[in-house]
Amino acid sequence: MLPILATLASSGLDLLFNAVKAKGKDFVEEKFGINLEAATQTQEGVLSLKQLEFDHEEKLIAYSLEEKKLDYSLIKDDEKQITERWKSDNKSNSWIARNVRPVSFALWTVFMIMIIGFRVPVQPAWIPVVQTIYMFYLGAYIGGRTIEKLKKVAK
Repeated sequence: MLPILATLASSGLDLLFNAVKAKGKDFVEEKFGINLEAATQTQEGVLSLKQLEFDHEEKLIAYSLEEKKLDYSLIKDDEKQITERWKSDNKSNSWIARNVRPVSFALWTVFMIMIIGFRVPVQPAWIPVVQTIYMFYLGAYIGGRTIEKLKKVAK
């Protein structure tokens, strides 16, 4: 399926690419009565697929949106579970469970100060990774604390 997806993407057939990615090759072939492998082998086949995209644009967009809705619901569920874990940690009698976020944030901050302030050598390939992780901690910790405080004020 990967070669077909690569061919669809490189041919500018984004709607078909998204539909195949969301619903699967077999579903798209059955729904539209086409053979994607054969159609992507020739220039005439690619042109017929472009015409198919044009003729069935609404359906293809709907298939893509279904996948995005599923992705969004999975992300939303993950965030809800993280929030619930944090609430559980805050209510715990264990010191480590209550303080895992602030201690992790403090350690990452010290690590970043060492890298920036003391010029600790870091491989260039790791810099974006370290930045991303630190920004995640920064957003999660400060954002989480802000939401917790706003909820307390609202009550």
